[in-house]
Amino acid sequence: MEHLVDPLQFLQKLKNLVKPNGILVIMIPSHQTLKAKFLFKKWHMYSPPEHLNFYSRSFLDNYLRSDSFTLQKRYYSIGGMFKPLRNINILKPIHSKIPFLLDSIPLIKKVPVYDHMFSYYKKVGSDV
Repeated sequence: MEHLVDPLQFLQKLKNLVKPNGILVIMIPSHQTLKAKFLFKKWHMYSPPEHLNFYSRSFLDNYLRSDSFTLQKRYYSIGGMFKPLRNINILKPIHSKIPFLLDSIPLIKKVPVYDHMFSYYKKVGSDV
């Protein structure tokens, strides 16, 4: 969605495709993370004109809630571009699990570390 000129029109079309009790998964870069805040304009996702838009968690949640979608799950991932731990031999076996372990810490849930945000929304309703 961050690449689109009119992302809300695209999101509206996606919402219409999801059947009642179906799941809509959105993965976008999040500027509300420690990584993004720490790196600021050196953050690799801050790359105009490639990335045109960024969305807050609350905007997505509220926008989708208005069409009967409820947030089921959210997690953050390190993504594909910045993986400093993968080259440390002792950490290789757990490298891919570290973001998920960090996500389970209550404080980290408020200010996540990594910048790839995965949000799972369920469309509430009946099949009538």
